Amino acid sequence: MDATVFPISFHQHLIFCGIAILFFVLQFIRLRYWYQLVMVTAIAASLLVYVNENSVWFYSVGILELLLLITAFVLYRKQTKKLAAAEAAEAAAQESTANEEQNAESAAVMDESASEESEEQTETESET
Repeated sequence: MDATVFPISFHQHLIFCGIAILFFVLQFIRLRYWYQLVMVTAIAASLLVYVNENSVWFYSVGILELLLLITAFVLYRKQTKKLAAAEAAEAAAQESTANEEQNAESAAVMDESASEESEEQTETESET
């Protein structure tokens, strides 16, 4: 392929794609974000420019890449919104649990003070 159309050699592109695909596959295994699999597909599809020298083919691969990148971006945005909502719900649940524990502790302290007051009243009544 002409260096003016695609500025790196096939070998450099192949090495880059191999490293990027490995990275995104490992990240998908670790995090399970679907956009990472779409990125793997987009990176692998970028090698299709070497299949044919025709300009129609070249632009078709470019359109495919653009669609895959848009899909990856949309999936990323959906995933981050879903994660943010889940984190907010978890934080609210933790706050609710903390408030319930604090209320339980306050009730226990009030019960102790009430029982101490009743004991003091009982002792005062028995002394008189």
